[in-house]
Amino acid sequence: MEILNQRFQYFTIDLCQNYSNINDSDCSDSYDFETYRYISLTQKEKNPKRTKYYYTNDARGERIKLKSCFPKPIETQKEKQLKRHYGNPFAHVETHFKERSVKIIDNKISFRIFSHSKYRGINAKFFRKTSNLKIIKIDLNTGDFTLCDINSKLKRKQFRKNNFETLKKFIIDDFFTKKYHLSNESLMKEQNISLNDDMFIDVLLKKISSNLESKEVSNMDIYNAFIDFFVMKKKIKTPNNYHSLISELYPTEKFLKKNDRKLILSVLDSFGMKSKFFIKYFHENSDKSIVVHSFFVKFFGDDYPKYMTALSPMYYHQSKIENSKVSVPTVKDRKIKFITFLEKKEKENLVKIINSFINCQDFLKHESTPLRTLCLLIDDHIEMYKKIKDYEIDVKINATNKESFMLEHQEFTRLSSLIKKGWTIEYQYDNRMVRYVESPITVNYENKEYTFFPIILKREEEYETEGDFMHHCVASYSSKENSLIVSLRTNNGMDRVTCEFNKKTGECVQSRHFCNANPPKHFERALDILDSRVKRFKNQRLLNHVDVKKVRVCINGIEIKNNTVNNEVLHHLPF
Repeated sequence: MEILNQRFQYFTIDLCQNYSNINDSDCSDSYDFETYRYISLTQKEKNPKRTKYYYTNDARGERIKLKSCFPKPIETQKEKQLKRHYGNPFAHVETHFKERSVKIIDNKISFRIFSHSKYRGINAKFFRKTSNLKIIKIDLNTGDFTLCDINSKLKRKQFRKNNFETLKKFIIDDFFTKKYHLSNESLMKEQNISLNDDMFIDVLLKKISSNLESKEVSNMDIYNAFIDFFVMKKKIKTPNNYHSLISELYPTEKFLKKNDRKLILSVLDSFGMKSKFFIKYFHENSDKSIVVHSFFVKFFGDDYPKYMTALSPMYYHQSKIENSKVSVPTVKDRKIKFITFLEKKEKENLVKIINSFINCQDFLKHESTPLRTLCLLIDDHIEMYKKIKDYEIDVKINATNKESFMLEHQEFTRLSSLIKKGWTIEYQYDNRMVRYVESPITVNYENKEYTFFPIILKREEEYETEGDFMHHCVASYSSKENSLIVSLRTNNGMDRVTCEFNKKTGECVQSRHFCNANPPKHFERALDILDSRVKRFKNQRLLNHVDVKKVRVCINGIEIKNNTVNNEVLHHLPF
């Protein structure tokens, strides 16, 4: 049953004179009040479908200047005015239609917004059409909602169930209040009457909220009302502040059933972090920090609670700051993969290392997301540690503070590079790309001129030298075939920034100064120029290496696995 239907339609006509004696020399001050349109004519042979009225004999094409009849396009609802210029080759015509409706079928309420537009440009015979359909369908018995988004221009069809991220985007993007921007005041008033927002919103609020009225209600209020209705119908047991927890980390019905419909327990269970410590902590603290803590829990295995409780109060304070700066994983990607091969003493050392970094003001000051940066650093450290142990080299995580950790990280990088020396690797690139990217870059910063020299790392030895000099683990990246590593250096090479680019997209994945610090200010402009240079070649596949050579060796009697038949040439990629 349809309980509300709203429609509004209008037309736009931009009319040009079908003759023009105006040339560039005539464009003096006397024509300042006029407006002009330009059209481009092509040869008939280049447009076999004959979609235009007029063509040119010039093979290069021709650009024509036309004078508009009015200072701005006409906005009207009169169909006679539209039909008069519907097939006029000197008129740019647009039609716009929007319909909003509310239906209830089997106790399910649907809010539907359909917009359709078509336009025909000057000198064009046919119209181009675009349409967009958005639907929010709510089950008034269970609280479940389904979202539909169909866009003909983007060729997109999306259907989502109980997806709060999409729901929030719908509502914040003015699902209930979005209108056409019109310059005609009478049409604007007619639109406000035809598309009455209060009536449209009032139908929703009567069904899902008894506390809100359609007047003076914001989009965020509507979104929170959706969450309240959903929580009530699903009988979810929530803490006092639960809107962001539902919005960002809704655990799905699977985990709610397992945890007596208690929200915090269900979210923690979806991460694999359900423990007495975290249950108590998250009932008292900001909920979104669950994501930040999940970065570190994995280091300590199943007995993580006793190690997490030993972390500095500064760690927990910083986790609240970084809440809004981290991306939220989907439910299927949340489950933590615990690292199980670390010994008890090594886990205790990791706690000391984390506390040492977090209590260092310089580290906090120079990193926008220090916990995320520290997590990635420890990830690299453990990954190298595991690789080294696979070759039966006797090493341990013995560092207990920031300084000793960086020294140990350097040693792990060296050992990891030593293992890689079992492969002699050299990447070969297109000469044109190399010459262009490695051209010197000169910039000015605070009235001082700097010249930088980009160097593409091609040989394994260059990766190792760069890592040893910069005190970071770039040496372990020599086997990452999808990464292009560029070292941006000063003239004497004593100051530099190491950059990693994705060969497929040309995007800069990371850029690091000494000891994985952020690049200094005077490097920023040069890094931007380097980024634009690399991106220039992404669509030409010239960032891919032409070929790469690897030779099999053994370390401590263990042969490095090699799936290739030919030891000398691994593969050859066309460019």
